[in-house]
Amino acid sequence: MQEFNAAKKAILSHFPTAVVNSKRKTGNDMLVSITTEGQVVWSGDQRGLFQKNNHRALPEINEKLSEIKK
Repeated sequence: MQEFNAAKKAILSHFPTAVVNSKRKTGNDMLVSITTEGQVVWSGDQRGLFQKNNHRALPEINEKLSEIKK
């Protein structure tokens, strides 16, 4: 949950109106979705946000959030 909270804080610092949700899939797997301005920005496995996985989801999230911000 620590990674989810860190990702949520980072997203909300740039997009205060974004909605960041998580949903437990099975066991420790968690699905995270990010929505802002009525658009789903990213949805995927929480492991893509983990530091030990090099935050592999963050480049895609940042790119989509930048496109929306323009």
